[in-house]
Amino acid sequence: MREKHIWRKLARPLALLFPIIYILTNKNIVLLLVGIVTAIAVALETAKFFSFRKLRVIYRSEEKKRISSLCLFLVAIFFTFLFFQKEIAITAINFLIVGDLAAWFVGTRFGKTRIIGKKTLEGALAFFFSALLIGIIFNAAFNFGLAFYIILAGALSATAVEIAPIGEDNLTVALISAIIMSVI
Repeated sequence: MREKHIWRKLARPLALLFPIIYILTNKNIVLLLVGIVTAIAVALETAKFFSFRKLRVIYRSEEKKRISSLCLFLVAIFFTFLFFQKEIAITAINFLIVGDLAAWFVGTRFGKTRIIGKKTLEGALAFFFSALLIGIIFNAAFNFGLAFYIILAGALSATAVEIAPIGEDNLTVALISAIIMSVI
Protein backbone atom coordinates (compact mmCIF):
# COMPACT_ATOMS: atom_id res chain seq x y z
CA MET A 1 0.00 0.00 0.00
CA ARG A 2 1.35 3.38 -0.90
CA GLU A 3 2.10 5.51 2.14
CA LYS A 4 0.13 8.51 0.86
CA HIS A 5 -3.07 6.44 1.04
CA ILE A 6 -2.45 4.91 4.46
CA TRP A 7 -4.93 7.45 5.87
CA ARG A 8 -7.71 5.38 4.27
CA LYS A 9 -6.91 2.36 6.43
CA LEU A 10 -6.30 4.44 9.52
CA ALA A 11 -9.62 6.28 9.04
CA ARG A 12 -11.50 2.97 8.82
CA PRO A 13 -12.29 2.86 12.59
CA LEU A 14 -14.31 6.07 12.10
CA ALA A 15 -16.86 3.86 10.39
CA LEU A 16 -17.59 2.36 13.83
CA LEU A 17 -19.65 5.51 14.31
CA PHE A 18 -22.29 4.03 11.97
CA PRO A 19 -23.06 1.01 14.21
CA ILE A 20 -22.95 3.21 17.30
CA ILE A 21 -25.37 5.70 15.72
CA TYR A 22 -27.66 2.78 14.82
CA ILE A 23 -27.58 1.59 18.44
CA LEU A 24 -28.44 5.07 19.69
CA THR A 25 -31.10 5.90 17.07
CA ASN A 26 -32.95 3.75 14.55
CA LYS A 27 -32.67 2.15 11.13
CA ASN A 28 -34.10 5.10 9.20
CA ILE A 29 -31.63 7.58 10.66
CA VAL A 30 -28.59 5.37 10.12
CA LEU A 31 -29.69 4.56 6.56
CA LEU A 32 -30.11 8.27 5.83
CA LEU A 33 -26.67 9.06 7.26
CA VAL A 34 -24.90 6.17 5.52
CA GLY A 35 -26.85 6.95 2.34
CA ILE A 36 -25.61 10.56 2.33
CA VAL A 37 -22.00 9.51 2.92
CA THR A 38 -22.31 6.81 0.24
CA ALA A 39 -23.85 9.29 -2.23
CA ILE A 40 -20.89 11.62 -1.68
CA ALA A 41 -18.52 8.69 -2.28
CA VAL A 42 -20.39 7.74 -5.47
CA ALA A 43 -20.24 11.36 -6.68
CA LEU A 44 -16.48 11.44 -6.07
CA GLU A 45 -16.22 8.05 -7.73
CA THR A 46 -17.97 9.42 -10.82
CA ALA A 47 -15.79 12.55 -10.84
CA LYS A 48 -12.71 10.33 -10.60
CA PHE A 49 -13.38 8.86 -14.01
CA PHE A 50 -13.28 12.35 -15.53
CA SER A 51 -10.47 13.92 -13.52
CA PHE A 52 -8.37 11.29 -11.77
CA ARG A 53 -5.34 13.55 -11.41
CA LYS A 54 -7.24 16.01 -9.21
CA LEU A 55 -8.55 13.23 -6.98
CA ARG A 56 -5.43 11.05 -6.75
CA VAL A 57 -4.98 12.06 -3.11
CA ILE A 58 -8.14 10.02 -2.39
CA TYR A 59 -7.68 7.14 -4.81
CA ARG A 60 -4.94 4.61 -5.43
CA SER A 61 -3.52 4.30 -8.94
CA GLU A 62 -5.08 0.85 -9.41
CA GLU A 63 -8.50 2.43 -8.77
CA LYS A 64 -8.20 4.71 -11.77
CA LYS A 65 -10.43 2.55 -13.95
CA ARG A 66 -12.38 0.55 -11.37
CA ILE A 67 -14.66 1.24 -8.44
CA SER A 68 -12.70 2.03 -5.30
CA SER A 69 -12.68 -0.16 -2.22
CA LEU A 70 -13.84 2.88 -0.21
CA CYS A 71 -17.02 3.18 -2.27
CA LEU A 72 -17.69 -0.57 -2.10
CA PHE A 73 -17.11 -0.50 1.67
CA LEU A 74 -19.82 2.17 2.09
CA VAL A 75 -22.23 0.38 -0.25
CA ALA A 76 -21.77 -2.80 1.80
CA ILE A 77 -22.53 -0.96 5.02
CA PHE A 78 -25.67 0.58 3.53
CA PHE A 79 -27.06 -2.72 2.22
CA THR A 80 -26.13 -4.65 5.35
CA PHE A 81 -28.08 -2.15 7.46
CA LEU A 82 -30.95 -2.20 4.97
CA PHE A 83 -31.43 -5.96 4.64
CA PHE A 84 -30.55 -7.46 8.01
CA GLN A 85 -31.76 -7.46 11.60
CA LYS A 86 -30.11 -4.69 13.63
CA GLU A 87 -27.90 -6.92 15.82
CA ILE A 88 -26.75 -9.05 12.88
CA ALA A 89 -26.04 -6.00 10.70
CA ILE A 90 -24.02 -4.23 13.37
CA THR A 91 -22.02 -7.37 14.14
CA ALA A 92 -21.28 -8.07 10.47
CA ILE A 93 -20.21 -4.48 9.82
CA ASN A 94 -17.97 -4.56 12.87
CA PHE A 95 -16.35 -7.72 11.47
CA LEU A 96 -15.58 -5.81 8.28
CA ILE A 97 -14.25 -2.70 10.00
CA VAL A 98 -12.20 -4.22 12.80
CA GLY A 99 -11.24 -7.48 11.10
CA ASP A 100 -9.99 -5.82 7.94
CA LEU A 101 -7.88 -3.34 9.88
CA ALA A 102 -6.39 -6.08 12.08
CA ALA A 103 -5.63 -8.30 9.06
CA TRP A 104 -3.95 -5.42 7.25
CA PHE A 105 -1.88 -4.36 10.26
CA VAL A 106 -0.74 -7.83 11.32
CA GLY A 107 -0.46 -9.18 7.77
CA THR A 108 1.71 -6.34 6.46
CA ARG A 109 3.94 -6.14 9.52
CA PHE A 110 4.20 -9.71 10.77
CA GLY A 111 2.78 -11.85 7.98
CA LYS A 112 5.23 -14.52 6.88
CA THR A 113 3.06 -17.46 5.83
CA ARG A 114 1.34 -16.74 2.51
CA ILE A 115 -1.90 -18.63 2.04
CA ILE A 116 -3.70 -17.02 -0.91
CA GLY A 117 -2.26 -14.25 -3.06
CA LYS A 118 -1.04 -11.50 -0.73
CA LYS A 119 -3.05 -12.86 2.20
CA THR A 120 -1.12 -14.32 5.10
CA LEU A 121 -2.03 -16.81 7.79
CA GLU A 122 -1.08 -14.26 10.42
CA GLY A 123 -3.36 -11.64 8.87
CA ALA A 124 -6.22 -14.14 8.59
CA LEU A 125 -5.85 -15.13 12.24
CA ALA A 126 -5.79 -11.46 13.25
CA PHE A 127 -8.96 -10.92 11.23
CA PHE A 128 -10.72 -13.88 12.84
CA PHE A 129 -9.78 -13.16 16.45
CA SER A 130 -10.47 -9.42 16.22
CA ALA A 131 -13.82 -10.07 14.50
CA LEU A 132 -14.76 -12.61 17.16
CA LEU A 133 -13.69 -10.25 19.94
CA ILE A 134 -15.60 -7.23 18.59
CA GLY A 135 -18.65 -9.45 18.09
CA ILE A 136 -18.49 -10.66 21.69
CA ILE A 137 -17.88 -7.15 23.06
CA PHE A 138 -20.79 -5.52 21.21
CA ASN A 139 -23.07 -8.48 21.96
CA ALA A 140 -22.39 -8.18 25.70
CA ALA A 141 -22.18 -4.38 25.92
CA PHE A 142 -25.42 -3.73 24.05
CA ASN A 143 -27.31 -6.88 25.03
CA PHE A 144 -27.77 -8.08 21.44
CA GLY A 145 -28.78 -11.56 22.57
CA LEU A 146 -26.80 -13.34 19.85
CA ALA A 147 -25.66 -16.83 20.84
CA PHE A 148 -21.90 -17.38 20.85
CA TYR A 149 -22.13 -19.94 18.03
CA ILE A 150 -23.79 -17.31 15.80
CA ILE A 151 -20.99 -14.82 16.42
CA LEU A 152 -18.41 -17.58 15.91
CA ALA A 153 -20.01 -18.65 12.60
CA GLY A 154 -20.13 -15.02 11.49
CA ALA A 155 -16.48 -14.40 12.36
CA LEU A 156 -15.41 -17.63 10.61
CA SER A 157 -17.41 -16.85 7.48
CA ALA A 158 -16.19 -13.24 7.42
CA THR A 159 -12.60 -14.50 7.66
CA ALA A 160 -13.14 -17.05 4.89
CA VAL A 161 -14.65 -14.38 2.61
CA GLU A 162 -11.81 -11.96 3.40
CA ILE A 163 -9.10 -14.46 2.38
CA ALA A 164 -10.97 -15.95 -0.58
CA PRO A 165 -9.67 -14.78 -3.96
CA ILE A 166 -13.16 -13.97 -5.23
CA GLY A 167 -14.70 -10.55 -5.62
CA GLU A 168 -14.03 -7.47 -3.55
CA ASP A 169 -13.93 -8.27 0.16
CA ASN A 170 -14.96 -4.73 1.13
CA LEU A 171 -18.30 -5.48 -0.52
CA THR A 172 -18.75 -9.13 0.44
CA VAL A 173 -17.46 -9.65 4.01
CA ALA A 174 -20.31 -7.93 5.86
CA LEU A 175 -23.05 -9.09 3.50
CA ILE A 176 -22.05 -12.77 3.46
CA SER A 177 -21.32 -12.98 7.17
CA ALA A 178 -24.72 -11.35 7.84
CA ILE A 179 -26.39 -13.95 5.62
CA ILE A 180 -24.62 -16.79 7.47
CA MET A 181 -25.56 -15.41 10.89
CA SER A 182 -29.17 -14.89 9.79
CA VAL A 183 -29.50 -18.44 8.49
CA ILE A 184 -28.07 -19.96 11.66
